[in-house]
Amino acid sequence: MSAGSQNDESDRAEKFAWFLFLLGVALIPNDFALALLASWPEWRWERAFFGHYLFWPVLILGFGCCSAAPLLTSASLRKRLWLSLLGFVAAAATFLLSKLAVVLLFGA
Repeated sequence: MSAGSQNDESDRAEKFAWFLFLLGVALIPNDFALALLASWPEWRWERAFFGHYLFWPVLILGFGCCSAAPLLTSASLRKRLWLSLLGFVAAAATFLLSKLAVVLLFGA
């Protein structure tokens, strides 16, 4: 395997890791939005099908994407684990900001 193709594979892995991280970050607020829109006009998202059965699995998927994305890079194991922890913290911050926005906008 030549050095050029090895760099190409590394670049592809880095791009996929960033895509996975951004997907996880985007899933979290969209999960809240879909849960609220699925239960409209009551804004009782936990009573709707999406809120009752799909909200938590999609939220866990978002956290998992954010945490697993750094593990796909070519960095050292120690750096990948730290970045994975940082990805989890970023997902938690996104969750808290999304929850705060829902509470401020809808009181739900």
